Amino acid sequence: MKKLIIIFLFIISINVYAEELTKTAESAILMEASTGKVLYEHNADTKLAPASMTKMMTLLLAMENIDSGILKMSDKVVVSKNASSMGGSQVYLE
Repeated sequence: MKKLIIIFLFIISINVYAEELTKTAESAILMEASTGKVLYEHNADTKLAPASMTKMMTLLLAMENIDSGILKMSDKVVVSKNASSMGGSQVYLE
């Protein structure tokens, strides 16, 4: 019953903020992870340049590999001088 109430409240909050999202976001989509059902969308098919989603997906892949034992949190990542000198959005690699 708790799960149903939380989902219901979440859906209500989506509806409350949907109007505000359409004013501020160029594009948005919210999907239920296990079913793929779209809960909310606004210009979902609009093609935009990747931004923070790229970093989130990189983090997701890293964490999945840590969970499966392929990587450890103590593993070092080697980054070229060129990559570490790139401007724009930063991940502060040395």
